[in-house]
Amino acid sequence: MQKLSFNIIGAGAIGHLWACFLNRNQQLTKLYTKHTGIEKTIEVSSPLGDFKQQINYSALSSWQSSDVVIISVKAHQLESLCQQLARKKMGTVPIILMMNGMGLQELVLQYLPKNPVLHASITHGALLQSNKLQHTGLGTTLLGNLSSNYPKEDFKTLIKILDTALPQVMWNKNHIESMNLKLLINAIINPITALHNLKNGEIIKNNFLIAEAYELLQELEPMLQYLLPNKTLEEVHQSIMKVALGTSKNSSSMRQDVKKQKETEIDFINGYLINEAKKHTISLPQNLQIIREIKKL
Repeated sequence: MQKLSFNIIGAGAIGHLWACFLNRNQQLTKLYTKHTGIEKTIEVSSPLGDFKQQINYSALSSWQSSDVVIISVKAHQLESLCQQLARKKMGTVPIILMMNGMGLQELVLQYLPKNPVLHASITHGALLQSNKLQHTGLGTTLLGNLSSNYPKEDFKTLIKILDTALPQVMWNKNHIESMNLKLLINAIINPITALHNLKNGEIIKNNFLIAEAYELLQELEPMLQYLLPNKTLEEVHQSIMKVALGTSKNSSSMRQDVKKQKETEIDFINGYLINEAKKHTISLPQNLQIIREIKKL
């Protein structure tokens, strides 16, 4: 199999997940973090098989060029990172964004206009604790672009390598629709699980939370004609319930951030929806309130 070199920025659970599986598949992969010169053996527990993987961590100050760049930082860290990358020799390598939120691709292109930017919609579950990485749920990775019609053929080798390392990876020709659906799902599951400090599956077990989730979603119904014109509110609701069930044992990224007293991605999820709604003179007071409540935490 052809080999590519990968630079992964962001040493959270998803960054480690891809670094471990790409390295296991003998792709030259570096994981960039705030610190450098560290080596660690990661014990991976996965439905695809348990294994140990040596990971070498590098700092951006020791940046070396690669064939592909994967960015897996928090959305609020992206602009600062892009400012740093703009001073590196990036060439025209593709950049894959693996993070929650919208408005991110436009942000990257402000600083790196020569690089094709793809967005990955990932449904794998992962939990990182010290040197142990739990692959808590098999999922898919849909790759696509939100604003430019890049031809699938340009990324044929990349998709094949990613799919071999951590299946299933597919090109998504209707990526904007998939990302908007994921945005709405995250806008319901993430803040509710963070506010109540519960795992995802608790949303569908508690009648109070079911009602709270549906009420928050109902407020977004006027936005469907702009975000998901081919879906009804009930179809979106069923998608939310399906994801909550499929990731029932998972802790949402927003809940994890709140527990660690870290800044969340709420501004790039519910905040993004509020900004989009303003363009159409739509008011979202409940979403605005839930942002305030999350920030209080």
